[in-house]
Amino acid sequence: MAGGREFHGQPKRIADVRLRSVGDMHVGEVFHHGLCIFTGTMQYKARPSEFFRVRDLVDPVSNINLKIVNHIDLRPAIKQLTIRDLTDIKVSDCYEADCTADIHPAATAPLYRLPVVGFLTGYYWRTEFRLVGGRILHDYLSPSVA
Repeated sequence: MAGGREFHGQPKRIADVRLRSVGDMHVGEVFHHGLCIFTGTMQYKARPSEFFRVRDLVDPVSNINLKIVNHIDLRPAIKQLTIRDLTDIKVSDCYEADCTADIHPAATAPLYRLPVVGFLTGYYWRTEFRLVGGRILHDYLSPSVA
């Protein structure tokens, strides 16, 4: 659905995400309205790693989204916190390396309010997975559903 959200509430038009390899480095960039709001770098295939190390730090398997769908008159029709898990995960590559993160200010993308206070290890993994239905964690318009 161009310019909208999928039924899980995953944003579809908030940003343009680009990942490329430049020499011996991965470069990830996030653009919002044509402006670069985030740049991350990581050495290309520095150290082989395992996906469980990524999951020890952050769980990329369970995805939490704020799903908002408005009526035609712009009143909220759906406003839910949803969760879904990826299944049948097959990781083909996983690497770790030193990394950098640079957040650039933009008026309509307040990511810059989350300051970079230090650099940890960066991870790059390539995976296949199946996206399945999820569940509602909280419904802001119908308090009886949770």
